[in-house]
Amino acid sequence: MSPDVLARGPRVVLRGWNAPDRAALREWLRPQHEWHLWDGPYARSGQS
Repeated sequence: MSPDVLARGPRVVLRGWNAPDRAALREWLRPQHEWHLWDGPYARSGQS
């Protein structure tokens, strides 16, 4: 494995961050993406 590859599986490779990843992450974290509606907490305050 090359130094930037942290793990390799049959369908995925986990690698360290590189410069182009920052722009993609910044875009993905913008509030207009639907996943923000589903990003916990899943219980109302005071419930377990």
